[in-house]
Amino acid sequence: MALHSAQAMSGPTAIQIDGGPVGALQLSGGFDGYGYYLGNVGSGVKDNGAEVGSALIELQKTSGVLQFTVEVGSNGGATTVGTTPSQTSTTTFTTGPLYAGYVTIAPTGMPFTVSAGQLASLEGFESGVDWNNADQLTTAIFYVQNSQNRGVSGSYTEGPVSATLTFGDGYDSGVFNFLQALVTYTINSSNSLNVYYAGNLGTTGLNTYAYGNSTTAAYGPQFVNSQM
Repeated sequence: MALHSAQAMSGPTAIQIDGGPVGALQLSGGFDGYGYYLGNVGSGVKDNGAEVGSALIELQKTSGVLQFTVEVGSNGGATTVGTTPSQTSTTTFTTGPLYAGYVTIAPTGMPFTVSAGQLASLEGFESGVDWNNADQLTTAIFYVQNSQNRGVSGSYTEGPVSATLTFGDGYDSGVFNFLQALVTYTINSSNSLNVYYAGNLGTTGLNTYAYGNSTTAAYGPQFVNSQM
């Protein structure tokens, strides 16, 4: 196997592994951090320092009828301009160090797949994992998008059009009432049009958890009980 470097604004290239009877596997991962200095901070707020951002390793099987993704490690989330970077943690989600873990059924010759487990958001433009993020630093949009959550997802592809529906516990709340939908039209290799929806089909109580370490009320009920 060969190691590949990751370029700025581009994720690590996976290492190809012969998994024997399991089939071809892909191994990738990354580690990053921040150095920072902030001016005009309040009393008791540290104005400079360094923090680890994310340290994750991912193993995937992306071929065959039965596929899977397992990604473990610690994640500090994305950094917003003008804020102190958060310390990386293995308790950001209720699944602990399991950042992503799901199985996918992809019937041979069929245009659909079904996945279940700890899934990523369908939106995900400003990702909490820096090397998957199209932006160097996040904007306010980051705070209203769903991140990892447990659920089931189905995808269908026909020509240039693909559609995915995901139902699960949005915002890692443990309340299974969150629906996401994404329809993509691929114009060419460089351009595509996406239409996205996410919203609660019910009300998530304020005493439930959001991302494993805060109540829904403290995290922001306007986010967890929202339509987008």
